[in-house]
Amino acid sequence: MTRTSFPKPGRLRQRAPMALFAAALAVVVFACGMQFQRTKPFPYELLESAQKTAAAFWYRHWSNTLRYRRPVPDLRPDEVEAARIVSRDPGGLVDRIVYLGGAGRFAELCPGHLGCIAVEYTGQGRVARVYPYRPSEIEQATIVELPYELTLGFDFGRNSIVRSMDTYPNGDLLVVFQYQHGFAFPFGGGVARIRPDGTPA
Repeated sequence: MTRTSFPKPGRLRQRAPMALFAAALAVVVFACGMQFQRTKPFPYELLESAQKTAAAFWYRHWSNTLRYRRPVPDLRPDEVEAARIVSRDPGGLVDRIVYLGGAGRFAELCPGHLGCIAVEYTGQGRVARVYPYRPSEIEQATIVELPYELTLGFDFGRNSIVRSMDTYPNGDLLVVFQYQHGFAFPFGGGVARIRPDGTPA
């Protein structure tokens, strides 16, 4: 037969005040935290900015340290375009393909610009159309300015990522931008309609 021992009533009475005090303290701290976040008195904004800066710093540090980098083939500049698309089917594809671009991408196809924001290929892998990347014109065409927090040295052209896009029947592009983590908060950059000459519509 197993005997179960329970705390004596005297011990419970001795521990009750401390337990009630801890519970009351937790409730007060929680309520004060909610009130502090709602009213945002000094130094709330200073501490919030410091927290975001620290998070951005560590994200940038670890992303640069752990980022997977694909090996770059040893090609001459005039060999890059021919090696960019290799078709496994001699007949190629039926539809055309639009590749995402951005700062520094497809630079040899858009000389005089920061790169191509997109390049359209035929089903056989030949260049059908290039869209020059004109970040300054896109940035100046902003219609709604959201309250972004930008780091020193932020540059729209170099710190924006072309996240996705779709095409209009007339050849225009619908482009979704995202800012690089660690350079802006929030990191959603916006949406733009881009003409074939790279200017915003």
